[in-house]
Amino acid sequence: MNIVEIIEKRGCGELRINFATNWNYSTNQILSGFGLFPNEENLIEVTIEVAREIVETLLWRDLAYSGEIMSKNDAIKYSEYLIYSQAPRESTFYTNAEWQKYHQTSSFSSKRFTNSTFDGGVLCVGKDSSMSIWVEDED
Repeated sequence: MNIVEIIEKRGCGELRINFATNWNYSTNQILSGFGLFPNEENLIEVTIEVAREIVETLLWRDLAYSGEIMSKNDAIKYSEYLIYSQAPRESTFYTNAEWQKYHQTSSFSSKRFTNSTFDGGVLCVGKDSSMSIWVEDED
């Protein structure tokens, strides 16, 4: 399994998986470096388990119409790989909404970090490096 495989498997919208070293950068500098709006105040801190669930949700179904993109089992496998194996050690995890609940509700709100109609993801900030897993979908 590798990151290119995951990006190709989603095959809908845009999935960006980015890594960078941290040289005492602020969270806003990290967001900007990953091509995201520097809206640190709109991030929600989550646990590693919730971060994994969010990545699963964003890989599994399209954000615009909730159409299945890959099997739930594949989404679980890929999200476990990304969060448990690739995220920097001792990361603090952030997101822009409670995406793990997205496909179970009729009312949902998120804070935008791109110009896309829908965007969401997980920012993993470790001591020496960071990772961003971000999805953009259009209506």
